[in-house]
Amino acid sequence: MSLSRDEVEQIGSYFARHYHEGERVKVPDNFSDDPLDWLRKQPMFEKGKFPLESEKYSPDKNKPRILLREPFKFTEFIEKRLKEIDSMKADDRVILDISEFPDHDLSRGHFEWKTWLQYNVEQIANGKGSIKLLATEQGDRDSEKIRAFEKKEQISNLILEILEKYLLHDETNKVVKNIQLLEKINNFKEKSLHDELFQPRTNVTFPVDRVIWSKICNAVTNTLFSLAKFNHPPSKDEFKKLNFVEISMPANGFLSELSTSISNILLEEIAHAVKSNHKEEIGLSKAEEKLFRKTENKGFAKGNGKWYSLEKTTKNSSLGISYHILIFLMWNGLIEVKTMDWKDYKIFYEKNNDGINKKKRKYDYPHKLIFSEAFKEIIGNCQLEDSKNNNLHPIFRWLARAPDRYMYCPPMTPTQKEGTWSGGLCVPRGSIISSHSDYEEFKTPRCAPSEKAVKSIHLLQTTQWEINLDFLSVVSNFSSNEESIGQISIKKELENAFLLKIDDDYIERDKIERNEQRRDKLEMVKRIIEHNANVFWHSWTFDFRGRMYPKSRNLSPQGDDLDKALIRFKEWKNLGERGIFWLHVHVHNLFEGVQNERWQNGVAKKRRPFQDRDKWVRENLDELRRIGKNTVNKKNLEILELKEFRGGGSESFQRLAAIIELDRVWSEYDKTDDWGKVKSGLPIHLDASTNGYQHLAALFKDKKLAEAVNIAEVDNPHDLYKEVSEEAKRIFQMNDFSFIKKGDGYKKILAGFSESEKKFLEDTLFTRNFAKQPTMRLAYGGRRLANCFDGKNSSGNPRYEKMKKTQSQKKKEEILRSKISDDMKENYTKYESLEGPKYYRNPGWKWSWFQGTCQGGEAEARKIQNLLREWVWVRCWSEESLLYKSFMKRQNELPDRLAGWKENYIFQRNITELCDEIYKHSVGKVTQKSNYKLTNQFNELFKKQKASLGNKQNFTNQMVASWNLPDGFHVKNYYIKHRDSGKSSGVARENRRYSTIMPNWLDPKKRMEFGGRTNAIDNKLKESLGHEEYEKIMKKYELEKYLGQRGFVAIVEQILHDIDGEKENKKLDELRREVVIRNHNINQYSEEELKRLNPNKVKSSIAPNFIHSLDAYHMREIIRRMGSENDELDFWAVHDSFGTHASEIDKLREIVTSSFHKFYQCSNINSLGGEISENYWSEVKLGDFDIEEILKSEYMIS
Repeated sequence: MSLSRDEVEQIGSYFARHYHEGERVKVPDNFSDDPLDWLRKQPMFEKGKFPLESEKYSPDKNKPRILLREPFKFTEFIEKRLKEIDSMKADDRVILDISEFPDHDLSRGHFEWKTWLQYNVEQIANGKGSIKLLATEQGDRDSEKIRAFEKKEQISNLILEILEKYLLHDETNKVVKNIQLLEKINNFKEKSLHDELFQPRTNVTFPVDRVIWSKICNAVTNTLFSLAKFNHPPSKDEFKKLNFVEISMPANGFLSELSTSISNILLEEIAHAVKSNHKEEIGLSKAEEKLFRKTENKGFAKGNGKWYSLEKTTKNSSLGISYHILIFLMWNGLIEVKTMDWKDYKIFYEKNNDGINKKKRKYDYPHKLIFSEAFKEIIGNCQLEDSKNNNLHPIFRWLARAPDRYMYCPPMTPTQKEGTWSGGLCVPRGSIISSHSDYEEFKTPRCAPSEKAVKSIHLLQTTQWEINLDFLSVVSNFSSNEESIGQISIKKELENAFLLKIDDDYIERDKIERNEQRRDKLEMVKRIIEHNANVFWHSWTFDFRGRMYPKSRNLSPQGDDLDKALIRFKEWKNLGERGIFWLHVHVHNLFEGVQNERWQNGVAKKRRPFQDRDKWVRENLDELRRIGKNTVNKKNLEILELKEFRGGGSESFQRLAAIIELDRVWSEYDKTDDWGKVKSGLPIHLDASTNGYQHLAALFKDKKLAEAVNIAEVDNPHDLYKEVSEEAKRIFQMNDFSFIKKGDGYKKILAGFSESEKKFLEDTLFTRNFAKQPTMRLAYGGRRLANCFDGKNSSGNPRYEKMKKTQSQKKKEEILRSKISDDMKENYTKYESLEGPKYYRNPGWKWSWFQGTCQGGEAEARKIQNLLREWVWVRCWSEESLLYKSFMKRQNELPDRLAGWKENYIFQRNITELCDEIYKHSVGKVTQKSNYKLTNQFNELFKKQKASLGNKQNFTNQMVASWNLPDGFHVKNYYIKHRDSGKSSGVARENRRYSTIMPNWLDPKKRMEFGGRTNAIDNKLKESLGHEEYEKIMKKYELEKYLGQRGFVAIVEQILHDIDGEKENKKLDELRREVVIRNHNINQYSEEELKRLNPNKVKSSIAPNFIHSLDAYHMREIIRRMGSENDELDFWAVHDSFGTHASEIDKLREIVTSSFHKFYQCSNINSLGGEISENYWSEVKLGDFDIEEILKSEYMIS
């Protein structure tokens, strides 16, 4: 049932009728103790009072946006239901007394609606709810949400049919029997109020005896589409030749995700069955009762091992189910398997904030799963043209893995149960410690938050946020004066800043995805305004060091530039004289270094006293307001740096938001002439001056460093980054590289440049901007700085390009090449010339074949490949790296000899290495190597511990350091690692298949022997083809040579495709099914703690984690003090950036310095180190910095 025109207007006008500018929304008493419990007790949900027990709030009937947000409509609905009850027979009536409902039957702020919506959003995120949550306008059946929902249902039903075909009728399979028993019990279970009222009705109909399997099929569909990644031909030339797009995902990722989902489904079903009161009524047989008791206690265990547990056996069985589902999807032609190459591996495993090294491995790359052409036909709208025109089927968007979002209602207050803190969201999922579940499972927690520490999380969750409508109105077509909210789109003049430019001749999927994320952000903005009258909350978590993160970075203080510009506090507070002062400082901070010929007295300069910053803004007030009022003016966009795409590291959108607010508050002031009557909700935040070094200076009582990072009394703020860049520039100018191993080589390289070319490099490379990332990285224990300069966004991967070997390189390799036999050279030539059937089919068989010809296996094959290739991989600059962007920015100033820098990969590599070495040395000199001092202290500690234990092993769990923070937060610097991928057994392996899907010709005993499976496949091939045809094939593909070797199965798969690509020979069907089955290494941990322990990570991470735990404590203490007067707080928390209302900045600054002083008044590196290890900590000589100076620090946060 669609929305009527009246309902559309009513929903569209909700924001205009209920948004109250600058006012905090009143939250019902005790709401956050348990939002869902609060909802259950409301009249419109309370069972026995409200006659809605058999009908859900849904888009089809009882529309929630009408009944739960409009008091008049709710009362009207009650009266209608009363009349229906009067017409019923007495026995069928539900007792209802209208007097039980108060006049204002909905809470102020409509928290019934907010909670209902939040609960269902969370259910969708967990794969349990229906994406068809709210009704659409009449006739809008083709909306993308409904299309996605219907396609999901179609594919889930198809998967169920496949399971029926291959598995579900197998009465001997123990897993099938277990699930059948659970379905038999749970199908009698009455549906609870929880299920009936809180979740909308769906159109999915499950077969009565297949409910659990249907849920599993839904999980399969969710997993396939949430992990699906679009990979296009890697070059423009191939893009023009090949009309396809590959949709794929890591096989181990699919199996891991799916097995977790299935395990959750089965554990939930077991729990329901245990609680069922109908087991006697059902009449279970004795065999079924015995099976159920075993399932209840030990899950899907085989045998009676004492180590079995419900969770472990269910998890293990779930992985087995997942592996078999994958096999069935391959057999049915929906999925194909390919071994990844380096480019695949980079696509799937590269993270924006954590680069990956190029191929340092002992074992093969993992497999990837590919959507077949047949599957793509079933899905529809997923071909190359659809991807190019951004017309992909909406199922890819709607089932994409949705991260946790903002919240429509306040999060649940964290509570402790059995030693574990949970909370946040509407229905908490696990611990409030992020990425901690594996550690909790092994009962080796990495931290233990105290009640006092958790108070900080609670206070952050009370912050009410809203979309900055003034900013939104300037950058988009949104108007807060209109009653109905349409689609929000960015103004044309700002599209270049908002969206990445896409090449018309080539699909850059990474850019397309980032643009989609930006559009999704606007959709989130629309929902917050339209659904919730512009108010939202964030749920927060700890990491194991005690740092705090919102579950969603979108629209949060920890998001990117646009996120920060789009949000402000829901409550606005009076500015007063001090508030406008700090707003001016905030504007100045954002405009430092911004060029504009109309500025009075020059650009805003860094390291200026606060009073000078206020003065600069007042002097340039008219110009700043003019820019804010005329943003889309071409010149103003240039000043604001909004003419091209602005990503995470930018401040351009925040800059715009600040001057829009500046103009607004001055306009209000002009009306009243009283700052005490002007309100603002714009967060004002001040960053700590290189926070890591502030803690290092206080720990070691280093006076010089304390002054450099502004925790000492100084007249003007110091800038550590500037000092580092000046030291780096001095080294470059002196041409003294004696501290570098390759120093003479760099001298020779630079000797080839003219003075003008050196000057260009000096001005480009040695700036504050270049110094920032390496200085920060070294503060937290980093060693390698190259990615700061050539990596994506200063932390990701660089680019690798092929470059022809030079004559000198060839000469160096000449002797090694001469040692390679002619046969191996011939084999390599053959390897390079072999062609696979399709680009996206499995080319891995080629490498497997070549590797099999090398006696030394993988290592020898790689060595021969590198020697015989005519080119080498060269590390060069990512197009989103600092170096690339800096050279592009100064493209017009380039000296002639540097004009070809884009193609000169050796030049790029040399410049990266030069920056790495110079900045490493410069940071050490400016900071007195304080970061190295801390690392050395911990290394010394580990050595003494090891010596005392007399243990020949490199590391033991007794050497893992732990410490307590003053608020009781306990940190343990503990890391575990997965088993070596080449040794993981798991159940995702061909020899662990269900016996009923094992072909008869594959002898179960012989296949376990070395080469047993390949011999059986070879025999089956011979039988299927006949002797004569087999002999031809064996000779052509040299099969006898590789029998029993790695890659043999892949070669047979290729042979079958070559000789019977259309699959007409039915004798080959069984063989075809067998050769597509692969083993998959799933990340698993050893059962033995000592083997799980990751000693390298424990040792390398302790220094940065120790510092992070100290800054995390400082942040928590500040939050507690700021919120000490009441149980509500508006706060901006970003690790080393502290923000609040402009009028409260003076209070914030006092708390920041006093809390820092209080901690270090009685703490230093020796006292804290002694607490970690009293017996083995080595005392270090402290400096002469007087901690009392901290209280006089004016610019600790500035």
